[in-house]
Parts: sequence; structure tokens; C-alpha cells
Amino acid sequence: MPVLKVEPLKEQEKNLYLMEWGDVKFKDKEFQIWMENNKLIRQEGERDIDFARKVFRQINYKVDFDFTDKMDRKSTAVSVMMKSDAGGISNLFVAILRANKVPARSLWGRMVMTAAEMEKQKIKGSNQMSVRCEFFAEDIGWVPADPGSALY
Repeated sequence: MPVLKVEPLKEQEKNLYLMEWGDVKFKDKEFQIWMENNKLIRQEGERDIDFARKVFRQINYKVDFDFTDKMDRKSTAVSVMMKSDAGGISNLFVAILRANKVPARSLWGRMVMTAAEMEKQKIKGSNQMSVRCEFFAEDIGWVPADPGSALY
């Protein structure tokens, strides 16, 4: 079958998914330096999907999964602590992509899991909250990513 062409995002929508907002912070000088030091700056000609994969792998190798009450999930805090839960790790992923002009967003919700399944997996106090991400790759569309679950 022929591949259907994916239309680019409308400018207004693209701008929405490239902005710094809430816990997705990337304009701080320290965060910019951190991205440079970790080779998380998009190279000339690097495709969206290739860059997102590189970021995903870096997070997987360098960030530890951790969950505590009242943790700081801002991307800038996670880049310093190098550990967080799925929410903080997703904020970090989205911030890096947005800083490099790749539209990205976090999708917050709840896992569908019984209490017995939660006990078996030793999930406590999470209220079954879950966070996943998507990024928009040119000619492909929205691509799902789950950097938080890659760590456990």
C-alpha cells in the first residue's frame, strides 16, 4: 500500500508544543550547558525520530527511577538529580526535545491495574498515575515514547 503523507503541524499547534511551560523548563543557562555536556543538542540534518531516539537512550542510560512524596519534577531539577519518577523523566524528555525544536508533549493519566496487580509489582502510593510522551516527527506524525517505564 502507498504511504500516506502526514501533514505538518499547523503553526499555532507547533508553537504550543515547543514552548516552555509548567514543569517543562529548558531556557535556563545551566540546563542548556547540561544538554551540551550530555551531547543532547540536535545535529545539523539529524531527523526528528533519530534525535528523539538518542535522547531516549541517554535518559535510559543516565537517569535512575525514583519515587518519593513531594518530589520536584521540573526538567531542570531532574537534570541535576538524575533521578525521578515517570512524570519527572517525561518532563525531561519533553524539555530536551522542545529545546531542540522537536514538538513534544506529555500525556498524564492513570494505569488500568487491579489492586492485586499493583501489590504484585510493589506499586504503592502512586494512585495508578502514569505519564507517557509523544513527539511529532516530520513525515511520520505523533510518535509515542515512554522514557519513564524504560527505567524499571
